[in-house]
Amino acid sequence: MGLEANCNARYGKQSGEGRAMWETDYLLFRGPFRVKIPREEIRSAKAAKGALTIEFGKESLVLSLGDAAEKWADKILNPPSRLDKLGVKPGMRISAIDIADDRFVAEVEGRGADISERRRKDSDIVFAGAKTVADLRFSEWRDAIHPDGAVWIVYPKGGKTIKEAEVRAAFFECGLVDVKVCAFSATLTAVKCVIPVADRKRSGQTTK
Repeated sequence: MGLEANCNARYGKQSGEGRAMWETDYLLFRGPFRVKIPREEIRSAKAAKGALTIEFGKESLVLSLGDAAEKWADKILNPPSRLDKLGVKPGMRISAIDIADDRFVAEVEGRGADISERRRKDSDIVFAGAKTVADLRFSEWRDAIHPDGAVWIVYPKGGKTIKEAEVRAAFFECGLVDVKVCAFSATLTAVKCVIPVADRKRSGQTTK
């Protein structure tokens, strides 16, 4: 989850009121001037007396965040892991189908979840890879999750082989709704789809 706040910022000789945003992969300030800092370029984030000082390259950005400064520093210095963002927890039943990432299964096993590279009924989460529209099999993936489960569709960034609009059309057709998007890797993006709450209730199931 990102952070947002209205605050005063100081950057070099510039200063002014605006809005600061932390989005896991970058920090952005918009106001009388604009500064965007990729996470990998941040050298340090220190909170003191209500001010957050971000050092990057040979420059620094100071945000007056008051009591929230320490929380921002902690979020910046301790970003969530990939599995945190994907919602993988110990003991979960996971199905991973055609995921083009050799490290993923090992990461999930290390988290203490039960993972199989086959589609399994009553999965908490199905991770399904797709390279083209023909690979989108949302009806199969929906059948594999329990009513409160989720399908993460993992596909290439950039829309060269499969477009976001095509992914959305496919899961809507199968009665799923999207609730989250996150980067899966440097080349893959992931969209989380779930069964609408109203449909779960109509089927006589209760949500967790």
